[in-house]
This record gives sequence, C-alpha cells and structure tokens, in this order.
Amino acid sequence: MSGVPARPTLGSPLMAAPLLQSLQTEKETPQGSLGEGPSATPPSKSGQKTRPLIPEMCFTSSGENTEPLPANSYIGDDGTSLLISCAKCCLQVHASCYGIRPELVNEGWTCSRCAAHAWTAECCLCNLRGGALQMTTDRRWVHVICAIAVPEVRFLNVMERHPVDISAIPEQRWKLVGALEFLRPGDAG
Repeated sequence: MSGVPARPTLGSPLMAAPLLQSLQTEKETPQGSLGEGPSATPPSKSGQKTRPLIPEMCFTSSGENTEPLPANSYIGDDGTSLLISCAKCCLQVHASCYGIRPELVNEGWTCSRCAAHAWTAECCLCNLRGGALQMTTDRRWVHVICAIAVPEVRFLNVMERHPVDISAIPEQRWKLVGALEFLRPGDAG
C-alpha cells in the first residue's frame, strides 16, 4: 500500500470540506491598509447586501426534493442578499443562504447553534466545527454547504433552511466519512 489515501467520491460529504473551509477563511483585506497582516480580522460587512456564492437552485435541486423554488427567496431583484452577523459568535452569513427573512434580523440576532447553546456542535457530515450550521431532524448539526453537497440530504423547510433531513444517506456514505475523516482541509498529507 502506498500510504496515499483514496480520494472521496463526488458527492461524498468530504467533498464539501475544502469548499467550506475556503468560504470560512476567505479574507477581504482592504487595499493599501498598513499594519494588517494575514492574521488580521477582515472588516465586518454585516448589514450590507452582496451576491451569495451559492445559487438558490442548489437548495432544492436533489432527487429527494422535487418542490419548485419558492417565490420569495430572500434575494433581491439585483441578485444580492443581506449579510447578517450572529451577536454571539460573529458568524456572518447571507440571510438567503441561512434562511432568515431580512425583516427579522436585528442587533441581537443569533445563529441556530448559538440559539441552542450548542457551543461544541460539529457537522455530522464533515466533522468540522463552526460555520453556518443548521440542526438536523435527529438533533445533530450540519453545515448548509455540506447539506447541499450530499445528494440524499434535503431541507424540510427550503425557505428557512431547516430542519435538515439526513435520513436518506445510505450507510455506505457514512462509512466514507468514518474512513476518511482524517482528510481535513489544512492537514498535511
């Protein structure tokens, strides 16, 4: 055996991990700013409207979910969505991606994980903590992006992006997660 791990198959939960990390660690450093290095915290864009990286059709395109796209997707006519920030953990998400009606956003808004006081919650599909987590029907947690990446997963309430039904994931896919969980982004290998 060569010691080189097998790559996850397309659609496996681990395929979402590199994308998830790139979305979580993407930094926008202002041009020409002095004294800010790579570890500097990017400025908050909460309250601004920007274009989400995940197309709305990704939330409903699966074999399991055949419902048409909802008429009101929390995305403006110009394709932008309000960026919101959790008052406790500072998670920044698009209102449309996380399923929050923009009119419900206020200074004290908290993400699902913080509202549930689930401080150590990790995604049951990729085993990473933090990020845009939503609760599953069996009271576990899953990243929104991981839920989109796995074909058998669906949002029971597409507009609110929760709860997330993971019950149709075959046992073979769960075995992939267990066998390959050491393949986390950033690990040398």
